[in-house]
Amino acid sequence: PRPLDAAQRALVKSLKLKVRVIAAQLQVAPQVLVPSKDYELLIREAAGEPVEQPVHWSGWRNNTVLMPLRESLAGDRS
Repeated sequence: PRPLDAAQRALVKSLKLKVRVIAAQLQVAPQVLVPSKDYELLIREAAGEPVEQPVHWSGWRNNTVLMPLRESLAGDRS
């Protein structure tokens, strides 16, 4: 896939901030919730690109972390 553009890289930074807040609430390290490579997957998914979702996106991570991030990305496109 092509590299992320400047706007997409800014979105990655925004997502990382949101994950740090969630991680602080849960008292865990942010990288436990979302591995670095997953931010790009979320950005590409929000852009409508086909993305194979990692197995660890299911279960509690989906509701606690990924859904809020996806909602944030959907709001950023509006």
